[in-house]
Amino acid sequence: IGMYRPGGNDISAELCFSCPKGWHQNEPGSAACLSCQTGKFQTGIGQKICLDCNVGRYRSNEMKATLCIDCLVGFSQEARGQEKCSVCRGGQFQNVAGQAQCINCQVGYFLEEIDADTAMECKSCPAGYVNNKIKEISCLECIPGSQQEFRNQTSCKECKRGQYRSEEDNPTNCVDCKKGKYVNETGRVRCLDCKAGKYVVVEGASVCKDCLKGWYRGDEDEDCQPCEKGKFISEKGKPFCEKCNLGKYMPEKGAAECKACEAGKFSDTPRAFECKTCKIQGFVPNINSTLCEKPPYKTVADCKE
Repeated sequence: IGMYRPGGNDISAELCFSCPKGWHQNEPGSAACLSCQTGKFQTGIGQKICLDCNVGRYRSNEMKATLCIDCLVGFSQEARGQEKCSVCRGGQFQNVAGQAQCINCQVGYFLEEIDADTAMECKSCPAGYVNNKIKEISCLECIPGSQQEFRNQTSCKECKRGQYRSEEDNPTNCVDCKKGKYVNETGRVRCLDCKAGKYVVVEGASVCKDCLKGWYRGDEDEDCQPCEKGKFISEKGKPFCEKCNLGKYMPEKGAAECKACEAGKFSDTPRAFECKTCKIQGFVPNINSTLCEKPPYKTVADCKE
């Protein structure tokens, strides 16, 4: 075993030869030794078996049978006695030669298939992109309504109240609602217009405020506006002003209520900003100051010489 004697008249019948390195023979009385198969080697002479290449190493048919070599960087082999190494796949890398396994990219990292056999490390998920699994070949962009400003992250963060992010916006940050708009929930993709009668003058608002008494805001107005002369608003948060009733007036803007006409004056039209005096001699304003009329009693005008 481990020896051989070839045929031929010039070979002594009394002499056997040891199998050389890279060869073996496990049968007695053999005329030749056997070369080590791929994935196996032998460094000794006169051996009956070849040895398996260890994990992380290999030997192909083109290589000398006297040694195995380490798997290259970017490759691995977890089994013994193999003729080649396995290339690292996407989501894995190996930066040391002669290793049994490739290293999985951890959460927050990735590696494309095309780079796996040469990469020295996994790539970081950039800001705005995340993954929460190992061995990933890509990262996922934060969905609208969320963002991530840091690298190597496993999850995105919802936009805060007063902020939003649409599909067109950069996934690294949310955007403050503009003046006149608000959002009172997290994770929103757009802001809402303040309803008529309400306003907001700062960016990043989560609520709108009521217009004050005497002020209003319609759908087309950017900010609250004061009621014009002859009009009023007695409550907060109204979209329009009301006209002063007959018998009342308002000479100023931004009024919460109208004034009653002074004694001796009247107002016979709505939305008056001043009261009038009776022009007909002998006529006086009625009790509600809404028009001039002849009183039930006599006045100076009734007296005759």
